[in-house]
Amino acid sequence: MSTSPFDPPGIDAAGNSKIVFVKAIADLSAPKLAEIKAGTDLSCALYSFEPSTEQSTVTRTKYCYKQATESLGRATTKIEAVEYDYNPQNLTDAAYGYYSVLAPGTSGWIFDRRGLDAKTVDFAVDQIVDIYPVTLGARSRVAVDSSAEGEKLRTRQAIAVSGEPLLDVKIVA
Repeated sequence: MSTSPFDPPGIDAAGNSKIVFVKAIADLSAPKLAEIKAGTDLSCALYSFEPSTEQSTVTRTKYCYKQATESLGRATTKIEAVEYDYNPQNLTDAAYGYYSVLAPGTSGWIFDRRGLDAKTVDFAVDQIVDIYPVTLGARSRVAVDSSAEGEKLRTRQAIAVSGEPLLDVKIVA
């Protein structure tokens, strides 16, 4: 084993994450390419996508211990509320087709593929994705800031992670 320090160059993040909402997957441990492609691509609709996982620790003290020890507790994964544009006067506008798909109360899976261009590289077999089981929550309107030049009308939507996420899953044929 080398004693040289790791010094990777890193992977650019901007524009290199593809997000798709999928309503049906037969086998989460081996998602099929066709199932993912049948989903709704949100990559350019969302303003951000922020999953995070926190894990608690449990302190253990026993009568014979000279020092307390810790063990890992439960992990909790959350996805911050997402924001996206919408057309309030035409909720079925095809340009905002994701709006009806993301109806509050809808359950499905969010697929997050990182490290490849979101616009020019489509999903393919052997790519690695993270999968989040979710239930879509209530929508609220983002405040309009009339001083913000070029601002668009947006809505914010809560997302509940409804099961254990699967990280580093390979897409199959």
